[in-house]
Amino acid sequence: MLTLQHILAVGGIPADALVKLFRHKPKEGSPEDAWKNKWLHEYERMHGADFKVPDYTVTFIPVPGDARSVRFLWVKRVEGRLNRVTMPRDPSYPFQRHYTHHSAGLALNLTRVRAFDDLEGRTLVEWNYPTRSYDYWFDRNKPMPVLELHAPGSFERFPGYAKVFLTFDELRTIVSHPSKNRDWHAALAAVKGIYVVTNTNDGTDYIGKAAGVHGFLGRWTEYVKSGGHGNNLELRQKVVGERGYVDGLRWSILHVLPADSPDADIDALETLAKRKLGTRIIGLNKN
Repeated sequence: MLTLQHILAVGGIPADALVKLFRHKPKEGSPEDAWKNKWLHEYERMHGADFKVPDYTVTFIPVPGDARSVRFLWVKRVEGRLNRVTMPRDPSYPFQRHYTHHSAGLALNLTRVRAFDDLEGRTLVEWNYPTRSYDYWFDRNKPMPVLELHAPGSFERFPGYAKVFLTFDELRTIVSHPSKNRDWHAALAAVKGIYVVTNTNDGTDYIGKAAGVHGFLGRWTEYVKSGGHGNNLELRQKVVGERGYVDGLRWSILHVLPADSPDADIDALETLAKRKLGTRIIGLNKN
């Protein structure tokens, strides 16, 4: 049985090292958002004054709908402590108040252990600790079995059309590795319909239609090839002109239609969606 204990040993974590496990559920946002929007790195540096400092930290986030599983993200070495008030600040961190909140608290100087990078996000481990707290001392005598280990380039199983909500990196992974994401390719290519691209930073939306060959898969492949804008005028200006803009975009599906649906029906549904969401007024649609 492959366990977290085996993974840490192969990655070079000393057998006598003090290791803490973080199971993050931040109050400021969902664990998935914290990870995908990359602010979890800064978030997990800051702790209360009574925090017991380990030699290494191992970070997980819960798997939605599955209390038994956690998603492995990374391992970090603790280089030392920092004063939370005087520590260098990351200007992109969305919760600047954390640098002065609980000023008596401490911060950790963390260095990511690169030996585990390839496992980020694609390794599910059984969580056999309580869930009422977010940090626990790692017990080497308490095996944590690896439940799933997805192949590099693979993404999670297709969750159903209503639950699709993809970052650009995730969309690129799915499109670029068809043999490892067959269920996604089959599902997205089987239907046509209406989709929305949401900027999670400011809440603006772009409504589009998937009406061509291979449905959603065909249309969304164009976004991957173009670097995120899909040759939409407004999106192209934003993606090309604003550094990091594409990182805040999410692709989701509003309406699913049969593959043989008439173009007129799809066009009408697209127009209605634009009117309902007001994307011609405050969004990213210009027609």
